[in-house]
Amino acid sequence: MNDKRKIIIEITAFVLVFVLAFSCCYNVLRIKDIGNGGGIEAYDDIKVPVDVAIFGASHSVCTVDNSILWKDYGIASYTLWSGSQEVDGTYLFMQDAFKKNKPKVALVETLDFINYSNPDRTLSLSALTTDYSKDYVNWAIKTASDQGYSREYLEEMLFRMPIVHSRYKELAKTDFIQERTYNRGYNGSNECLPCEPPTIVDDREDVPEIDMYYINKIIELCKEYDVELVFFHAPFVLDDANIFEQKRQNYLSDYFAENGIPFLDYYRNYESCGIDFATDLREGNHLNDLGATKVTNALGQYLVSNYEFADKAGKAGYEDWDTHVRYVEDRKITFNLKKIDDLGDYLKSLSGYTDRFTIIVSFNGNYKVIEGYDGIPDFASMGLGTEYDVGGLAVIRNGKVDVSTEGSAEYNVYREFDGRVDFVGFKSADDLFEGYMINGNDYTKDCNGFGITVYDETCHYIVDDVYVDVYEGTEVHHVSEDYVIY
Repeated sequence: MNDKRKIIIEITAFVLVFVLAFSCCYNVLRIKDIGNGGGIEAYDDIKVPVDVAIFGASHSVCTVDNSILWKDYGIASYTLWSGSQEVDGTYLFMQDAFKKNKPKVALVETLDFINYSNPDRTLSLSALTTDYSKDYVNWAIKTASDQGYSREYLEEMLFRMPIVHSRYKELAKTDFIQERTYNRGYNGSNECLPCEPPTIVDDREDVPEIDMYYINKIIELCKEYDVELVFFHAPFVLDDANIFEQKRQNYLSDYFAENGIPFLDYYRNYESCGIDFATDLREGNHLNDLGATKVTNALGQYLVSNYEFADKAGKAGYEDWDTHVRYVEDRKITFNLKKIDDLGDYLKSLSGYTDRFTIIVSFNGNYKVIEGYDGIPDFASMGLGTEYDVGGLAVIRNGKVDVSTEGSAEYNVYREFDGRVDFVGFKSADDLFEGYMINGNDYTKDCNGFGITVYDETCHYIVDDVYVDVYEGTEVHHVSEDYVIY
């Protein structure tokens, strides 16, 4: 082997090793999730055909309830979104998604399609979650050229350095393991802010050339992959100062009509799906669960009326959609539980879920001081009676008491939740309070009173976690406002 050929082989080998190492490192360091679940990462894990892929900014994930599309219409959907996802970010997401799992229909929300104003935002909110590919490189080069970026900044974009270079300081378990692969994307809320209906205008305003470039690229991409394309615009309240946005949406409506592409404008035609601005918005900008249910039903009826979807009932591979339905139902239960601040009312509500959830109850320290207040908490409604009299730790599973320490001075109990999550209950003779851990996380309530942790063994997360300090009365303190995910 001559020296020249040897050098070529060595250089080639070095480049291959470098690319492989860079790819592996980047897959760890890149941002995995811009918001609530979903995202490219979990989409890559789906091994069965997806009926509908939904794209867009926060309006897409707050408007389309994937659980309703599945439960009521048999549509297997998935929302690929990022906060403030602009039109070029949507295009990148669609390129990635179609390579992994080509949907029958692409449902694309158009709010930020007319606001291609901040490529840096696309880089941080959209581009960094997609695969490192030729498509990304092409996007980076075009963006740098359009915006007049320096060569140095282009190099940083190509290596995705503006964000990724420091993420090693904040890596978490979710950077290595995707836990909520069943989450199809919907981000619900039970909040409500009454609003006045938006002002509807009929004028048109031209959409900037760069936005139209990417809109046409999306149309071409769907034709290339033989994906049915449907655009939609979610209802919300647009400030009159930004009325030009509605004028540009009107321009898009004309453009889509001229090109034979469906455009469901629920912003202008909010009455068609029964939106009530007094009840259906979480704040002025996004729908709550009530509003999302109405728009999702309108979308579901449109989809099944215009496209044929295979019957997937009982078919292997679609179980995660069933789990997603449970996940959304759980969130609504959590919303309701977190509204309750009285122990008696909390126990009354929780007693209806003993068959659904695993419930851990601890009777801590001098908890019997509660008897000095009016009304003894009704733990018997959950099948607990003796434990209230003698203290200790109880675990209710499948509607029955699975663990009861009955006030033992010392104990150490162990269970596996759904065969994958460890539960440990423990107490020594010197401990005042009943201790317990779930998957290595300590939920011991360091107070005289009661601790209650509600856990879903199907979805593997905390539904609610509360304590009552009897020296303060019967007030229920919710430990966290968010899910604790395992």
